[in-house]
Amino acid sequence: MKKKSCLGSIFTNIFLAVLIIGLYHATQPGSDVIPASAPAYRGSGEMAALQFTVSWNAAALSDIMDILKDADTAATFAVSGEWAEQNPDALRRMAEEGHEIATMGYYPNMDGGLSWVKEDLERAISSIESVCGERPALYYVGDRSIAVSSIVSKKMKLTQVSCTIDLLTAKGSGADIISRLPEKPIEGSIMLLQPTAACAEALPGILAALEQKGLKAVCTGDVLGLRDQL
Repeated sequence: MKKKSCLGSIFTNIFLAVLIIGLYHATQPGSDVIPASAPAYRGSGEMAALQFTVSWNAAALSDIMDILKDADTAATFAVSGEWAEQNPDALRRMAEEGHEIATMGYYPNMDGGLSWVKEDLERAISSIESVCGERPALYYVGDRSIAVSSIVSKKMKLTQVSCTIDLLTAKGSGADIISRLPEKPIEGSIMLLQPTAACAEALPGILAALEQKGLKAVCTGDVLGLRDQL
């Protein structure tokens, strides 16, 4: 009995190891197989995406868009439906200047079951589309349940996204933010930012650092190879 138990344990461990390795490779850039519950957190190519979440602490948004315009750079802005309704002029400017509009949902700091998330996303998309005429194709999941959001995303034909690097732009100074950039370039990375005053201070340095590393600053849809479909 002891021998049989050991063999069973060995086979179980082998199965788990194969499963873990398979899931690891399935979530790597360029893989054709991605688990249903996994949001896209990295793409490919000699570029890095600038992905801003816009729902709170967005006082420096205008300055950030000025910097991006001067640099002839488009970014992704994942906006909440509530923010879109309260800031229609800023949202229209994003669209007019060629930025990619994504969504975080209507109330991104809240979560729920399938029906609640679906209603929340439908409300957010309706609000955004009515203001700027664009229907978001990307959904930044944030801290919501990945499994629930994944199911809803598929039903609504949205691409669920996360990030490769969170620069924590709500913490510290511009210099602190720049120091959080990885020393080695990460091709196809999605960098998460917030439109804070410190982020506006850091943004020129971030753009310069990416250029120095041979990476072009682009939208999330670019690194994921989706922009031609948008």
